[in-house]
Amino acid sequence: MSGALKTWPMENDGHAQHMYTITMNYDFIKNNAFQYGGQSFAFKLMSNWNTDSKVQFSSEIGSGVIALGAVPDKYLFYGEGRNYDYCAGIQVVAAGKVNFNKRFEAAFNYRGSRFQTINGNPSSYILNTLSADLRGYLNQKFSLAAGVGQYSLNGFFRGFEYVAEIYPFARFSLGYIF
Repeated sequence: MSGALKTWPMENDGHAQHMYTITMNYDFIKNNAFQYGGQSFAFKLMSNWNTDSKVQFSSEIGSGVIALGAVPDKYLFYGEGRNYDYCAGIQVVAAGKVNFNKRFEAAFNYRGSRFQTINGNPSSYILNTLSADLRGYLNQKFSLAAGVGQYSLNGFFRGFEYVAEIYPFARFSLGYIF
C-alpha cells in the first residue's frame, strides 16, 4: 500500500508526463515461507511515455528508507513468543508497464530491501520481491490477468546459520472497473 505525501510535476511536452513524489508505504507479506511487515518512505520518479500514442509506457524508479520493519528470526523467542527482529534499512523500487491500445498490458515490478537489526539478534536481511504480469481487457469494464513472481528473504546472523526463504507464486484474476 502506498500513498503520496508530496508530488512535484515536471514539464509535460505533450508526449510524456513526469513527476517526482515522496510516498509513505506499508508492506505486508504473508506466505508459507515467511511473514514481513514494514513502514517505509520513498522518493520516486514516475513517468508516462507516449501519452498520445496507441502504445504507452509507464515507469517508476526510486529509493528510500525503511523506518521500521518486522523481519522473522527463527533463532529468536522473546517475551511472549516474539520471533521477529525489529529492523531499519534502505530500499530500491523499479517498475515498468507497456499498454497496447488499451487492450493488453504487460507489467514488471521489483522491490529490493536491505535491513539491519535494531532490536533482536544481531543480524541483517535482504528482501527481494519480483513480479511480472499480463492483462487483457475484454471490454471497457472487464479484464483477465495472469502473473508470476517470487518473494525471497535472506537472513545473516552472528553466531547462527544463514537463512534463505523463497516463495515463488503464480496468480490469476478477473478485474472489473466500477
